[in-house]
Amino acid sequence: MKLRILPTIVALLLGLNVTAQTKMLTLEEALQLAATQNRDVEIKEAEVKAALQDYKKTNNVFLPNITLSETGVNTNNPLNSFGILLQQERVTVADFDPNRLNNPDAISNWNTRGAIQQPIFNLDGMYGRKATKQVYNAKTHEAKRVKEYVLFEVKQHYYMLSLAHDQTEVLSEAIKTVDEALKVVENNKDNGYAKESDVLQVKVRKLDLQTKYNEAQNAEASVNDYLVFLLRLDPGTKIQIQDQIALTVVETAKVEQENVPLSRSDLMGLSFAVEAQKNMWKMNKSKFAPRINAFGQYDFNDQNLFGTSAQSYLVGISLSWTVFDGGQQMAASQKSKLEWEKATMNFEKEKTKADIDLKKAQRNVVSAKTKINMTEIAREEALTSFKILSDRYKVGLEKTVDLLSAETTKSEKELAYLNAVFEYNMAVFHLDLLLQE
Repeated sequence: MKLRILPTIVALLLGLNVTAQTKMLTLEEALQLAATQNRDVEIKEAEVKAALQDYKKTNNVFLPNITLSETGVNTNNPLNSFGILLQQERVTVADFDPNRLNNPDAISNWNTRGAIQQPIFNLDGMYGRKATKQVYNAKTHEAKRVKEYVLFEVKQHYYMLSLAHDQTEVLSEAIKTVDEALKVVENNKDNGYAKESDVLQVKVRKLDLQTKYNEAQNAEASVNDYLVFLLRLDPGTKIQIQDQIALTVVETAKVEQENVPLSRSDLMGLSFAVEAQKNMWKMNKSKFAPRINAFGQYDFNDQNLFGTSAQSYLVGISLSWTVFDGGQQMAASQKSKLEWEKATMNFEKEKTKADIDLKKAQRNVVSAKTKINMTEIAREEALTSFKILSDRYKVGLEKTVDLLSAETTKSEKELAYLNAVFEYNMAVFHLDLLLQE
């Protein structure tokens, strides 16, 4: 009895495993998964967080630096020994005895200190803070653009998977049609109405279709694997799409728009990068400006650890500047200016290129729409022609070669129409990507 139950359990487990490896997805669900799970998106978000922490570090431009310390020493050095006595407020007349001054006994001191340094005016630090803020802004927009591109890739491969599935169905139907034709021609050959060459022609066509069918299946598997990678699903997952290829509506204004918006995330990122380099240049120039900082400390000196018997404080303000450092800072300033100019030129180049890409994408949309209309007409004509020839072939009024030619044309036109719809949708998606703000 146990041996009979075991195969059933194994079959159920295998069935559960297959179910676990299959995921049904609409396009909207796929986009949501990519937005939250894609590795490239997560990497960019991590870079944004790191840039934010770099910016927070620049708070030291206006926030104080506070330290606490406990230092213990033991010495018989004459100078230090007498100084410790002064710090501990234990100097007596007897301590001025030359013998004690020259040959003091060993003495210990524990110093508890609280110190504060407060920036007042650091011009280079202020520009450095601005530059770091612009880097953070640039990283934020870079991350937004990466996410937009990943979503574009997901839409592209989702539709590619749909296209590959439709292609396999078209080829499968074509194989069934050829199989029926093969039965007819073999029957005609047996009855003396067809030649061996007619049978071979049909078999060759079937092999050709089978090869294309296998290629379409391989392409479908490859697209499926890459979509699984984009969505960060478990390896081996088979995606079953729920949305079929349909014509995407495009706004007329997008097809006629002259320039890409400067608010597009990648261009905004480059713009912030330019500002960051500009502030870096200003920061390096400002290193020649004087710096003003305040400082203060409060000390407890005692013979015992953390003792507080003697107290003292020290406060002050410092003004300093570097007049000349051998030309090092001047060279750094010139280099940062060149980096700013380079970033500016790169921004202008990318903006010009984006406008060129926009014109090309707009032409692609118009061209793809025209191609759909033409392939749709050709598909209908090929289907009608095949039906007529198929009916005539069944009653012996058409040759096998003519039927195969009509079937080949029908399959090609169906596939051409599917490709045309796919190319149109991709052109629209690409146009949307270029105009996305």
